[in-house]
Amino acid sequence: MKYIEVGIGNTWIDRTETELANGSEFEQKGIVKPIVFHSVYIRVRYNTLTLSRDYKNNG
Repeated sequence: MKYIEVGIGNTWIDRTETELANGSEFEQKGIVKPIVFHSVYIRVRYNTLTLSRDYKNNG
């Protein structure tokens, strides 16, 4: 499964994190294709405030 992350505070501004079946994971710089969308999850942090939204479950 792949996760695409964009934001300040990561190793890179945009990265793809891939999880393998054995539980290990690795990161790659940029957005690695192919992309298959299962859901969109957005999290915004500002100081101690965190807002999140998961669009797989209709909000």
